[in-house]
Amino acid sequence: MTASKGVTALNSEAANIPESVKSKIRAIWPTLKASAEEYERIESFINDEPAEEVNITPQDNFDPAKLAKQEPAKPDASHVYTKTGSSAKGEWKMYAVEISESWKDKDGQRQYTNYRATLFGSSPAAIQYYDQVLIKDACASFTSDTLQESAILIHVAAITSASSTVRDAAGKQSVAATCSSDTGGLMLKNCKRCGEQKDISLFYKHPKCKDGRDSKCIECAKANAIRVRLERIEHYREYDRERGNRQDAKYIREYRKENPKKYKAHCVVNNAVRDGLLKQCPCELCGSEKSVAHHDDYDLPLSVRWLCQAHHKQWHAKHGEGKAMINMKIKLNHPDAKVPTYATTGSACFDIYCAEVVEINSETVTINTGLIAEIPKGFAMMVYSRSGHGFKSDTRLSNAVGVIDSDYRGEIMVKLRKDSVESTPPDLSIGSRIAQAMLIPVNQVSFDVSEKLSESGRGSGGFGSSGT
Repeated sequence: MTASKGVTALNSEAANIPESVKSKIRAIWPTLKASAEEYERIESFINDEPAEEVNITPQDNFDPAKLAKQEPAKPDASHVYTKTGSSAKGEWKMYAVEISESWKDKDGQRQYTNYRATLFGSSPAAIQYYDQVLIKDACASFTSDTLQESAILIHVAAITSASSTVRDAAGKQSVAATCSSDTGGLMLKNCKRCGEQKDISLFYKHPKCKDGRDSKCIECAKANAIRVRLERIEHYREYDRERGNRQDAKYIREYRKENPKKYKAHCVVNNAVRDGLLKQCPCELCGSEKSVAHHDDYDLPLSVRWLCQAHHKQWHAKHGEGKAMINMKIKLNHPDAKVPTYATTGSACFDIYCAEVVEINSETVTINTGLIAEIPKGFAMMVYSRSGHGFKSDTRLSNAVGVIDSDYRGEIMVKLRKDSVESTPPDLSIGSRIAQAMLIPVNQVSFDVSEKLSESGRGSGGFGSSGT
């Protein structure tokens, strides 16, 4: 049988080849064609030996007598036969690969059909390559007498694209052969549930199986898992509930231990909403009714902003956890007004800028900032002198520290006093820094009038009573 006839038979319906085998062979058609061309090149080697009949013989480790006593072959079993020779033109080597496919007859008995593939190589590199990648599996129940004459030509790449556990004639594990996926090859495996031969990639990996793959294909494994769950649905539902409860309880314990202040603030908000002391509002950014409480400061548990899950996640992705940056609305009431800024990332106070040109000598001067702020509830703005004004120009705030309440909606004014005539006056041009400020949390107190107060070690001691 020549190579050209073998290749032609692949697409012939009269070749009596199962469609499952045909589809896998068509996938490696370019390789098959190359094999046919290789055969054409070395056909003369065989013809140079007319005295010796070219018969395919088993390898040295193949013992048909032992194999006849073993159980039937696996549907994906294969066996390799080789024959070597030489001629005046050089060395050559012939290979035959048998592939066994199982099927059931009308009586329900499992039968096996064996297909033979032949391959020839002439160059030393080709012979070495074929020796390395051919799977040498002697666990086949058939012998050389069962080879069919209607053989097909298949390149060795048709055997595998994955690792396969290989056994010797005695059935003991010997070596693991791996063929590169670059060859476009396929390894077939029989599913124990549906009985079909499928590519080995369609089986889940299983470390305890001899070939590294589960005995059931992925489709059958999924169907079996669904069937088992439906048969014991109440058991699995109860297990899932208990597992969920255990995981929730464990998560809450760990979260409470790692974030005590945050956990307490969330509990305060939840209790306040439950008792009607705090009303859940829509998301302040998108208006979604499904909102959660967001704390800018966990020390103020009832001072919250309502954000939807998406905006809440975005906020934390940008600002992180812990004490976060507080959002304060401002209005610029002057064309030359400027938004306050922090000089550095570690600055405690933000700078307030001048919105007009002002001159100062030794008198006080009131400066417009053009800034109106909506200070968040629970906070107050504290305005301080700039250290540069004090050290370089002897200039300070007239009232030492300015306190701006959260309900004030007027323009922020800064009154400066220059204490020394000789000092260089500060720069009070438009856009210059004239003061610094910060927000601090405040708590209002309730007063309880009492006739008696608790005793202390200091008592009524006044100025200087604690020492000089």
